[in-house]
Amino acid sequence: MATDGSYSLDEIADRLAIGQVIARYVHALDARDYDTLDDVFLPDTRFDLTEVGGIAGSWVEVKRYYQDNLEAFVDYQHVFSNVLLEFDTGRRRARSRAKVINPCGMLGRDGQLHHFEIVGAYEDLWRRVPDGWRIAERTWRHGWIWGDYPLASLPGDF
Repeated sequence: MATDGSYSLDEIADRLAIGQVIARYVHALDARDYDTLDDVFLPDTRFDLTEVGGIAGSWVEVKRYYQDNLEAFVDYQHVFSNVLLEFDTGRRRARSRAKVINPCGMLGRDGQLHHFEIVGAYEDLWRRVPDGWRIAERTWRHGWIWGDYPLASLPGDF
């Protein structure tokens, strides 16, 4: 892999393609369009979302988890940045790490709207398939929750 910024045209195309898949993920998730996410993840993608209280499982299980649990959020917006992307030698697979900031709004037990941010990173393993790049593994690395988090009873509780 070139590290000095002198990439081949094919590698540039792959980087742009993966960037579009990330954008598709962010916009579909924020629109709660979970079926579009079938074009982001492979059916057998393995997830580990346990650092933030989520589940570990396949895309089929995580899709159901999203459908059943993300309604608790009145609003949210996912922001990805600083994507570090490294390809294997044949550019059939890639690894990425992306910084994520997720501003959220949730009704608390008090009936009031609470705004907070979830901050962390996604570590993904990408696989090239016949119709493009897809995420084959995803792990959430939790940073912190900042703001008026309604489920915490003490600072630092989740």
